[in-house]
Amino acid sequence: MHFLECYALNCGLKIDKPFIHEEECEVPSGEYITFHGTHDFQSKSYSHWQSVIDLVLAECPNLKIVQIGNESNAKKYSGTLDYLNKTDFNQSAYLVKRARLHFGIDSFPGHLASCFEVPSVLLYSHTYKEQCYPFFTEPKYLRLIQAPLNTHRPCYNIKENPACIDNVRPYEIFSHIQDLLE
Repeated sequence: MHFLECYALNCGLKIDKPFIHEEECEVPSGEYITFHGTHDFQSKSYSHWQSVIDLVLAECPNLKIVQIGNESNAKKYSGTLDYLNKTDFNQSAYLVKRARLHFGIDSFPGHLASCFEVPSVLLYSHTYKEQCYPFFTEPKYLRLIQAPLNTHRPCYNIKENPACIDNVRPYEIFSHIQDLLE
């Protein structure tokens, strides 16, 4: 059961699509996709994002990658347009809504993309993807990659050594991105 369904059931509430207020901000010219790959949780820190980005840029040279996020430890990736710590919640909504696709870790921007039905490729590490996937996206526009776990179940911990997220090959992520872009 998805976490949202569990909360709604226990609280006696109905699930409805959320309203997200957007605030206009500068967007890149031409087509772009958004990327969010950093998190304060060590268990969500994927070491091979640059390889994924390089594959996308090599195969889709006319497509820009906008890197978003507001984490204090955010790493800037080569080849991306730097929007790190430059947009707030509402401006991020404006950017994500206009993107052709979103990719990255299971985090707020992935759920934001879901609210706008933006196709997404998301990487899961320390939780089950079935419990916390972006709830409002049609399954045909969603690719969820569960990292092969180091144990028989997810750790649900912010620290994991070694991080199971690094068990995912960059080409697997790229192939899902390519599939949704076509």
